[in-house]
Amino acid sequence: MKKAVLIFIIASIFIIGATAAVDVSRQELESTVTNPDIIEFINYYGPHSRIDTREQIFNIGKNLGKVIAENKDSRIETGNEAKYYLIHAVFPDVTDKLDADILILGEKAEVDHIKNLRLILTGYLTEAYGYSEADASTLATFITVYNAVYRGKIAELITKYKMEVLAELDTDKVGISVNYVDWAGKTQILIPLLNPDNGGLSTIDTTIISDTSVIQSMREEDERMVEDRKNMVDLKEREADSAEEDAREAQREAVAARKIAEQAAQEAVESQKIAEQAAQQAVEAQKEAEQAAVVAEQKKEEAQQAVKEAEQNPQNPVKQQEAVQKQQEAQQAEKKKEETMQQAQEAKKEAETQTIIAEQKQAEAEEKLEEAEELSEQAEEQQAFADKKRTEAVIERTAIANDQQKNISDAIRAAKIVTTYGLKLSDTENMYSSVVLIDVANGNVVKESPVSVILNRTLIPTDNGFIAIAGKNPDEDYQTTAVKLVLLDSVDMEIIKETEEEVSSKSVLIEKDDLLYVVIKDSDSWVLASYDKELKLIAKSDVSVLESTPAIITDAGISVTTSDETVVILELSTLKKKW
Repeated sequence: MKKAVLIFIIASIFIIGATAAVDVSRQELESTVTNPDIIEFINYYGPHSRIDTREQIFNIGKNLGKVIAENKDSRIETGNEAKYYLIHAVFPDVTDKLDADILILGEKAEVDHIKNLRLILTGYLTEAYGYSEADASTLATFITVYNAVYRGKIAELITKYKMEVLAELDTDKVGISVNYVDWAGKTQILIPLLNPDNGGLSTIDTTIISDTSVIQSMREEDERMVEDRKNMVDLKEREADSAEEDAREAQREAVAARKIAEQAAQEAVESQKIAEQAAQQAVEAQKEAEQAAVVAEQKKEEAQQAVKEAEQNPQNPVKQQEAVQKQQEAQQAEKKKEETMQQAQEAKKEAETQTIIAEQKQAEAEEKLEEAEELSEQAEEQQAFADKKRTEAVIERTAIANDQQKNISDAIRAAKIVTTYGLKLSDTENMYSSVVLIDVANGNVVKESPVSVILNRTLIPTDNGFIAIAGKNPDEDYQTTAVKLVLLDSVDMEIIKETEEEVSSKSVLIEKDDLLYVVIKDSDSWVLASYDKELKLIAKSDVSVLESTPAIITDAGISVTTSDETVVILELSTLKKKW
């Protein structure tokens, strides 16, 4: 939230493009108090002792993503707890609400600008889920705003996330502060996962990270963040296209499954008929086998009787012939019995086989019908998802179109404003300032430099912008920050050049004959140095000075206080001690 602040106005009016000399004087103004729910990230814009490349920052996220890419379907942790750590809070057995990734900034995390934090997230999303860098960058922007909007609001997160995810969170850390000084050790960035298993376009829940509160906050930013919002709309439209194609494919598969189910059901009916016929044949064959068995037993008994009579009448040829004939009939009857029994067994087996086939066909029909119903349900869900994304895109496109018109109107009004530059005290405790652009007609601040760490309330105009001492001394939390002499451009009021040498945070900044004089670090000592207005080092004093030495320019030279607290005069051009 913006607070009432003191603004130090440049006494001489300095219109953009003018080159008149500027002296700084004080005048108290009060800025407008804005909505405390609006997100305005406070970043460190200032010199660093070490500057990581874009690739190095991108790779922080990418390295975290490599581990997750191979373990999408289960909970896993990866990274360095002291710096950048990630919990992949995925619980497949729990079906209601959302899983999430949680990016944790440890106590030693050195990120101090929202752009770099978004770059880390971009690297992570590309590697973990296969997003394009452009889409990942869009998602990273929305994720950070979303986490700032819902900072510490566990009660509002309960309705969206699984209880297992919420158990991973700390109320005092969840989300992200708008101020970079509160990031390290105090941040849990929540990334809502809609479909983490497969990766791709709809892995992240874009609806949640672009809800009404998030969009409203973005509309309060410069140019209402129209381009980022347009990119999100484009992403949602592609989500809708993909979901509609998935719906069509699922519907096609459902139709095919129903056809297979119908065919299997018909085959089951036919197999059942065959099975019933086979069962009837088996019954008939069994009856025939039973009858043949009776006949075979009868013939066997007749043969036994005939043999007995033949034995009793060995001289009777008729009896002998009857015995032979009866034995032959008995053998034939036994053979027929065995054949009919075999036929009965085969008929029974065929009936059982046809019954099994019919049951299998019926099961196949039921399975395919169930598959068709599931596919139809998937198609409906995908179409509903597509419709939802399409509706969101249409609504937001309308809002974007309105905001684009507002941006044009703002630009036209801004072009008519006559402005001057000033310094605003941005931190009264540390006495940091930032450059502001002031409407001379009413004293309103129309633009503020992102560089909020200008020291000593001193600003020197040049043809290219302004020169100032800026930065923060490194401390336990921010080892990479530094204090240097910087050049800010006159349009965006951002740093476009800085010195290699470290400057004392207590140093004066004075100008004489197009040379600038400041106290810089030289090995283990402090010396007075001169620079031209391109920040090229011209000379260093041959004596060490107090870090906070006054520097007074006189006709004799420039007087300073040495490290042994002696006042000496230095040559202006060489900075060598005169006596």
